[in-house]
Parts: sequence; C-alpha cells; structure tokens
Amino acid sequence: SPQGRAQRQALNSWIAQATQRAALKRAVRALTRRGERFGFNAWLEAAQARADEVRALSRAVAALSPVPS
Repeated sequence: SPQGRAQRQALNSWIAQATQRAALKRAVRALTRRGERFGFNAWLEAAQARADEVRALSRAVAALSPVPS
C-alpha cells in the first residue's frame, strides 16, 4: 500500500541518518580521545618495560641463590 511504502521509506531514512550520526560520533570521539590514547599507550609501554626489568632481576637473583639440598 502507498502508506506502507511511505512508512518504510521514512524508517529507512531514519535508519540511514542514525547510522551516519553514530559514525560521526565515533569520529569525534576518536579525535577528542586521541591524547588519552597516546598517554595510555605510553604508560602501557613503560609498564611492560618495567615488568621485563623485574623479570630479568628475578632471574638474576634466582641464579645467584643457593639451591636447597
């Protein structure tokens, strides 16, 4: 029916606008959170480097420790 077609067109139009709006929101969020992402990545890299250092020191201490008999 013509009314049904009009309703489908309206719904499809609304869905397209909602999809476009969601994409724009994601883009804006990515731009505004860019600094946070860079900061987190820097922190993560430093934390991983520190964990590697702690593991290396633990192995060195274990190598110097006497083995129980």
